[in-house]
Amino acid sequence: TLAIQGDVHAVHVLLAEAASGVRDYLLTGDRRFLDAHAAAEPALAQVLSRLRGDVRDAEAAERLDRVVVLVAAEQRALAALVAQRAALPAGAAAPLPRGMQRALEANTRVLDALRGEIAAIQ
Repeated sequence: TLAIQGDVHAVHVLLAEAASGVRDYLLTGDRRFLDAHAAAEPALAQVLSRLRGDVRDAEAAERLDRVVVLVAAEQRALAALVAQRAALPAGAAAPLPRGMQRALEANTRVLDALRGEIAAIQ
């Protein structure tokens, strides 16, 4: 349905905005970039809950289960990156430590997997 498609799209948009904000925070240290990340968590919970109630197709429900797992992994990864950046000295800017760069690369792979699952649900 259109409602399901809209919610699936919202999951993708919320995660992309959260990841973008975290990435900008990592590069600049400016915590204002974390607003999208902070707003995404409750919004994602609400959208995923609504999807759980709306999805009826067995295959789509299985894909939604995978989306939920990937969303949780993405949220944990973003939170870990924020914590790592917060531990850097004040005023520290790019280039990022190698471990943070690797974490961002892993984050991109999770987002790619999410895009695949989301596309399949739509």
